[in-house]
Amino acid sequence: MRFSKKWILLVCLLAFCSCASKKDGFTLMHYNDVYELLPSDENVAGGAARAATLLKQFPEEGRLDLFGGDALGSSHLSRIFHGEQMIKAFNQLGLDVAVVGNHELDFGLENFYERQKESDFKWLATNLKLKENKQQLPGVESSALFEVNGFKVGVIGVIGNYLPGVSVREQLLYDDFVTAAKEQVKKLKDQGAEYIVALTHMYLEEDKKLAEQVEGIDLILGGHDHEIINEVANGVPIIKAGSDWQTIAAIKVKKTEQGFTESITLLPVNKELASDSQMQALVTDYSKKYEDKSGRKENELLGKTNVELNTIADYVRTKEAVIGNFIADAIRDYANVDVAFQNGGGIRSNRKYSVGNITLKDMASIFPFENTIVAYEVKGEDLRRVFETSVSRYEEKGGGFLQISGAKYVFDSRKPVGKRVSKIEIAGKPIVDNKVYRVATNDYLAKGNDGFNAFKKSKPIPLEENKLILDIAVERLLALREINPKIEGRIVNLADN
Repeated sequence: MRFSKKWILLVCLLAFCSCASKKDGFTLMHYNDVYELLPSDENVAGGAARAATLLKQFPEEGRLDLFGGDALGSSHLSRIFHGEQMIKAFNQLGLDVAVVGNHELDFGLENFYERQKESDFKWLATNLKLKENKQQLPGVESSALFEVNGFKVGVIGVIGNYLPGVSVREQLLYDDFVTAAKEQVKKLKDQGAEYIVALTHMYLEEDKKLAEQVEGIDLILGGHDHEIINEVANGVPIIKAGSDWQTIAAIKVKKTEQGFTESITLLPVNKELASDSQMQALVTDYSKKYEDKSGRKENELLGKTNVELNTIADYVRTKEAVIGNFIADAIRDYANVDVAFQNGGGIRSNRKYSVGNITLKDMASIFPFENTIVAYEVKGEDLRRVFETSVSRYEEKGGGFLQISGAKYVFDSRKPVGKRVSKIEIAGKPIVDNKVYRVATNDYLAKGNDGFNAFKKSKPIPLEENKLILDIAVERLLALREINPKIEGRIVNLADN
């Protein structure tokens, strides 16, 4: 749903805010996958200060605020503050409950525990436990029961199996989300819950499975897809609010003789909303702290791009992207290797950058992780498996999809996993199984994340310095001043033809 006029937004708010006496119902506010405090999309949408303004227009009484996971990592500020800034923003917004997303674990369990202690809200993870004792993560609950406007509202926090892509996976156990959800729904019902919300961080197809196989769930508020979603499965509404506060979902739940009904409004957070002064002060403070600690200004001009740079997650995780070619070429040139890889999941910000200037904040938002460049000698037969792994989770738009340099390959996403790649060329020649190739990538993939195990048995190639991916990108842009990467047919999916 799209709004462009301030009066339309005000009419929606006035109509919505007429809700919920104690006998009538209650209000749920939901957002998910928030990484940046500042607005995104060239200042057009989102931003913590604008979100605060919108949320303050809804009465706090009779309201529950929920967050669908992913806030503590994957941003340029979090590279320095490890999510501290997001907790302070959530506390100021009056958040009530959050589910543990995969990026909550970017900086390890101890960092998450510290952030949890700073939180004025509850963290939930119904089906995630510690491997050592099979218990909940400290400070995290399986479910929670809230009294909202006189109604008992139960919330479970359900996650998809994102463990293969997190660095702390060896410390955690993942339980089947359907089984775990059934157990917690029953528990909440036994405690007197009248209405149950599944707060999830998983893909839409998994949300649909949850709705179809777990009785007793009234509403699913999700995250992880980074898309605005308003669907119904098995009579259960499934709502996701995009990402980065560009949209906030407002759900009016009303009690009738037949049961509960939901009135759902997806509200845009855009330039027509003034910035809340209190939240803007927090944003400004962290921007200044960033500049003090990093020694660089967020708005520092690095150069310009002569082509649009598309970093939308669905795009960089399914096909050759010009931003992927830019960074993979930079890695290959720096490491002086035959082939270079950059995983699509390591390309962030989820937006399109128009032709024009690129600042440090832009580049740091695209490459926010503290990943360094590493290099190996890899046999051709092992390299084949790397390419197969790249497309093994194509349907899920998995973050392990590789952007490449120095190679070309053809695959068919319709074929079975493990048999999708039909052609690989290195430097214009067919790959040779017993030949050793010099390969560079980032340390995240080299450690086996996203299923990439080939590098573990390969011989390391010493580099003069294991530089950050971000530093390589910044240096290349500063050196070139203008970039013009192109689509060159490096990655071809026969299913697209």
